[in-house]
Amino acid sequence: MIINSELYQIFYYVAQNKSLTAAANQLYLSQSTVSRAIQSLENKLNCTLFIRSPKGMELTEQGIYLFGHVKKAATELTMAESHLQKVNSLRGGFLRIGVTELTLQYDLMSHLNALQSQYPGLNVSLSFESRLVNESLKKGLLDLAVMTTPIIEDDSIFVKRLRPMQDVLIGGSRYRKYAGRKVSITELAGEDFILMKKDTSTREYVEQLGARHGIRLNPKYEVATLTLIRMMAEQNMGLGILPEEYIKDYSGTDLFVIDLKEGLPPREVCILYSKEYYNHPIRDMFLKKLTS
Repeated sequence: MIINSELYQIFYYVAQNKSLTAAANQLYLSQSTVSRAIQSLENKLNCTLFIRSPKGMELTEQGIYLFGHVKKAATELTMAESHLQKVNSLRGGFLRIGVTELTLQYDLMSHLNALQSQYPGLNVSLSFESRLVNESLKKGLLDLAVMTTPIIEDDSIFVKRLRPMQDVLIGGSRYRKYAGRKVSITELAGEDFILMKKDTSTREYVEQLGARHGIRLNPKYEVATLTLIRMMAEQNMGLGILPEEYIKDYSGTDLFVIDLKEGLPPREVCILYSKEYYNHPIRDMFLKKLTS
């Protein structure tokens, strides 16, 4: 059963003011119109919502229950209106972005810093749950995401290629036997690897790599960050596969890049956003900055 939302609006004002007259004045309606609206809502819901008392219009038990839900809905609508007004003027609002450790550090940080300087009233929320990105975009829980391939293709998600990226295989002094020559990936089948945890794009990439060559790379350690892979590889705890940015920033001497005969397939950094939410001024402004 769908009831006219105006009846709930009138109910809300009467409950707030405990008065038909006060509600009528705030809504610019006659008292008789307000009274008929309350009676109509009670008839449709088949219950009594108010009782008259010396203190005014008092809510019944059913009325209190209904008012809790109507008040929550009114609050949500007020927040939504305020957000949209701020968004349209870019004075405030929020932007929710799905990120990875890599994309935040190398693709987003400088843009977010500039955004904060230009729009100090804007709040930004960052989510690192890469396995939930597509669902979060479709449900409107994220406004956009900047991720690395491989990604799950979805007809309801726009995918824009931002830039290419390249991974490298690294090892510490314990693995110097692989230095200075071409190494076949099949030689590494028995070695220990430090890999990203499951349900990350980097882990999926590594597993696809092993499957392509008919081997399984041994995940001796599973970690949550790429920085940990570099640190642990430096301590000779295993081999690691990292985006080359993490080696370019490395100032030590204990790590070296192993030259794979087969090479590592290139990847891409991509921007994702939902086709359902096509009008979002803050997101669209930020997308333009990212891609310019």
